Formats: sequence, structure tokens, C-alpha cells
Amino acid sequence: MLISPVYPAYLKVAPSRVQLSEKLQTWLGCSLLIWTTLVTGCATIMGLRDPSKIAMMTAAAGGDTGRVKELIAQGTEVNFTDRGLSPLGAAIIGGHIATARALLEGGAAVDLELENGNRALAIAARRGSAEIVKLLLAFHANPKARNHSGETALQLAAWDGH
Repeated sequence: MLISPVYPAYLKVAPSRVQLSEKLQTWLGCSLLIWTTLVTGCATIMGLRDPSKIAMMTAAAGGDTGRVKELIAQGTEVNFTDRGLSPLGAAIIGGHIATARALLEGGAAVDLELENGNRALAIAARRGSAEIVKLLLAFHANPKARNHSGETALQLAAWDGH
């Protein structure tokens, strides 16, 4: 799978095209979140201090659909962003379709504006994930929404070769 990751603001790296397996993508995403939490003592690099939000971001990034559903049932917020990323965005970056569906069914706003005005559809389009794009459109994502640079999800997908 060829991906062009969308990096949160706290990762000061330039986007590049890399070839990674789904398992490796998941492992890397979870490892980064765990490393951040351990090193900073509470994911302070992400700005999160609410344990329920940390749990939601960790579960979403790791594709732990059962945990996401459990947290939603407990009333954990799903519509928050932290340094440019939401739980839905984290699930999409990890390629976790079932987790993204659980978040959407649990009330995640499909068009929540993220860093630079991007939305979940833009993230999925840049990844070239047709399944997640279809899921987001089924939940009425706005395909005409533009980011702060005036780009639509379709333009981002085309520019990334999808």
C-alpha cells in the first residue's frame, strides 16, 4: 500500500510517500502514541490531560474498536481535536475502518475541521483509502469542503496519485 501520511502538528516532519504494510502502520502509530505518553508522563506533547480523551485517542489510533465502543458507551467525547488530530482522524490514518465506523456511529462529526482546515475525507483521500472514503460519504461527508489552502479532498487525492 502506498500512503502519504497526514502528520499532526506535533510531529515536525515533512510528509513523504512511504510503503508500509497495514500492520506496520498500526504498530508505528500505536508506538508513537505510547512513546509520547511514557516520555512526557501524560501525552502532554499532544496536549491531552483528560484520561478519557487519552484513552479515546489511544484506542482510535490502535484500531481497538471494542474499546472505542466502550468509551462511547461511558460518555467519552468523540468530537475533539488536539494539535490537529481527532479520534476519527487517528483511526483513518491507521486504516482502521471498523474503528472509524464505530466513531461515526457513536456521534463523531464527519466534517469536523482539523488542522489546516482538513477534514476526515481529506485524510482518507490522501491515503488513497477508497473504503474509508465511501464510509465517510455514506455518513454525508462534504466532498466540496475546502481546507485553508482551498483544496478539496479530490484535489488532494489527485495530487497524491490516487
